[in-house]
Amino acid sequence: MINLCWRTFRCYVVCYEAEGAEGIKDRRIGRVSPRRACEEEIRALEKLYRDYYEGRNMRHFYEAYREDHGGGRSYSWAKSCLRSSGLVKPFYYY
Repeated sequence: MINLCWRTFRCYVVCYEAEGAEGIKDRRIGRVSPRRACEEEIRALEKLYRDYYEGRNMRHFYEAYREDHGGGRSYSWAKSCLRSSGLVKPFYYY
């Protein structure tokens, strides 16, 4: 009826009995992920692309970012950052 498995429901009941309504509140809301990239890192990625790799294929840029510049983030993170800044446009297959 409430679309929860019995273990999750039981966990909510235990937390509610122990702490009241505060016990079932989601404590993740409002927290910043400890793995989140700082603005400086994002700006450095954008500057690197803009200054040296403008117009290149995203895959080629990512290889250079990892090998030549010591980048440690994932391909999808780099692509997402560059897309959100408007430096790389999405490619669609038709």
